[in-house]
Amino acid sequence: MVTITDIAREKFEQERRRQGLPNLGIQVGFVYGCGGAGFRVIFSKDPQGSHLVDVDGIRIALDAESRQRLDGMVIDWVTGPDPGFVIRHPDAVLVEFC
Repeated sequence: MVTITDIAREKFEQERRRQGLPNLGIQVGFVYGCGGAGFRVIFSKDPQGSHLVDVDGIRIALDAESRQRLDGMVIDWVTGPDPGFVIRHPDAVLVEFC
């Protein structure tokens, strides 16, 4: 269902340590907008949602709509001049979060 690349998992662990929040997780919501559908993704001190999953030690909270549409989602880290986390999904535009 949800995959986290090795580099994204490493960067997420670094962020947990930086913030001093061992329970830091990710909150995912499905949104519709003028440009189509996508995901709203934020770090959360206390991830909550209708469905909680643990992917390689990272708690991810999903709302009901997200849960139905997340098959194939990959959380990744991109490098370069504007490094950061990204969500890749075959049915959505690229989503960045921090």
